[in-house]
Amino acid sequence: MGFMERLSTNATALMESAIYLLCLRYYVIKSMAICLYLFTRPVETHKLLGSANTKLEDTDVMIENIKVAHIDPTQRIWFVRSVSGMYAEHFKVGGLIATGHLSEIFGDGLRELPTLDDVRNKILSNDEYSTFHFNEKDKKNTKIFNGKGSKLYNAINKFGNEISAGDLVITKTASDGFMIGVCGSNEPYFSSEPVKLAKSETAEEDGSLRLEFTFRKKVVWGPTIHKKDVPEALQNSLARNTITELTTHKEMIYHLLYPFFTDGESLYFSNKIRTTGDINSAVIGKLFQNISLVGPLIAAILAGTSIDAESIIRLAEQSIFSDVILSTSKADFASPGDTWSKISLADFTSAIEALPKQVVALAFGCLLITGTYAFESASIDQEVSATAHESLVITQEKATPFNDKFKGAEPSQPISDIEEAIKRQRLGIEELKEKAYVGAIRDSLQLEIISPKTSNLESFEYGIKVYKLGDK
Repeated sequence: MGFMERLSTNATALMESAIYLLCLRYYVIKSMAICLYLFTRPVETHKLLGSANTKLEDTDVMIENIKVAHIDPTQRIWFVRSVSGMYAEHFKVGGLIATGHLSEIFGDGLRELPTLDDVRNKILSNDEYSTFHFNEKDKKNTKIFNGKGSKLYNAINKFGNEISAGDLVITKTASDGFMIGVCGSNEPYFSSEPVKLAKSETAEEDGSLRLEFTFRKKVVWGPTIHKKDVPEALQNSLARNTITELTTHKEMIYHLLYPFFTDGESLYFSNKIRTTGDINSAVIGKLFQNISLVGPLIAAILAGTSIDAESIIRLAEQSIFSDVILSTSKADFASPGDTWSKISLADFTSAIEALPKQVVALAFGCLLITGTYAFESASIDQEVSATAHESLVITQEKATPFNDKFKGAEPSQPISDIEEAIKRQRLGIEELKEKAYVGAIRDSLQLEIISPKTSNLESFEYGIKVYKLGDK
C-alpha cells in the first residue's frame, strides 16, 4: 500500500473516531440533562415514568370484593393429581377428591373402606409391592414394602389420615390451570357410584366421562388459577407423586387467592404487574420504597396526627440503612409478574383487641400508596361481622382439638372510624401520593389487585376465615 493510500485510510479512521466521540459526548450530555431535570423538577418527573398510554387518574377498585384472609397455622396444603387433569372436572362436580389406589391392591371387589392394617397386609401379600428382607437378629426373612409398595402405602395413608378438614387442596386441570379447594371432612369414604359428567348430544360416552375411583374425600372447590399466574417456583415443586404436600409454599399460594392476608403478626399484600414490556428498574425500586411508606402513613392516620408527606418519605429513606425494617418485599416477575410484600403489625399496638383495625387500616394504606384504590370510593362497613372478628382476633391459648380451631373468637370493637380518619387526612394523603409518583408507577407497571372468586372457600364450617373491607 502506497503512502497516499495509508494516509487516506488513517484520515478516515480518525474521522470515524471523532464522529463516535462527538456522538458519545452528545448522549452523555443528554443523559446528564435528563438526570438534572429529574432531580430538580419533582412535580413534573412523574410524567416520564409512565408508558405511552399513561393514565394518571386513580383506578377504581370494587372495595366489596377485597378481602383479608386469616391464615390458620395448623392448615396444611396438598396437591392431589387428577390423572393429568382428566378428572379435575369430576372432582368439582362431585365435590370431592378421589384416588384409585385401593383398586390397585384390592381389585374391583372392594365393597367397603378397609382399615390401614388391611391395606398394609394386602400390599405385603403382593410380590409387586413387597420383598423379603433377612433379619440378622432372628435369622428370618421378613416381608417388607419395596419402593413401589412404600410409595403406595404412604399415598393411601396421606389421603385417608393426613388430609384434614380445613386443609387447602389443589389439583391441576386439563387446561393446565390449578383448581383450589378446601377439604370438608376428616374422614375418607368409599363409594362405587361413578361421578358422571353431562354428555352432549353429539358426544360418545367414554371413560373420560366417568370417575370410578372409590377412595374419596369431600372437598369444596373454589377458583381455578391459570398456569401463567402461578410462580415457577411453585410449579417446579410438584413432584410426580399422586399426593404432594405444599405447606411450605403457604404464603405463595395465599398470594394467588387473596390480595391481603394475615397470620396475626404481619399483613401480607400482593400486586399483579400486567405490563408486557421491559420493566424500568427505577420504577420497581420506587414501588417497593413506596410500600415502606404504608406503616408511617397509617400510624399517622390512626393517631390522628397531620400527615407530612416530606417527613414520611424522609423516614422511609432513613430506614434503608437502619435496623428498622418498615416492610419486606419479594418479586416473581419478568413482565407480567407479581410483587409480594409484608408489613409487621407489631409496631402499631400491643392490644390484641385492636388487630382488626390495624389490618384494615394497613390494607387501605397499601391500596392508597400503590394507586390501586380510588380515594373517592373509600368506604367500609359501619359494623364488623362475626366472621370477620373470628378471623382477625388472636388468642394466646395453646392448640386445641381439631374442631376447636374453627370456633369463633370474641368480637372486637367496630372500626367504622377508619373511613372518617382517611377522609380527614385526604389532602395530606394526596400530597404524599403525588410526591411518591404513585399514579405514574401504577400506570407504568399496570398494577392490579387480584380478585379470584373465593366465596366457596369461605362459606362453610371449615372454610377460610376472611374480613371484607367494604360489604355494601
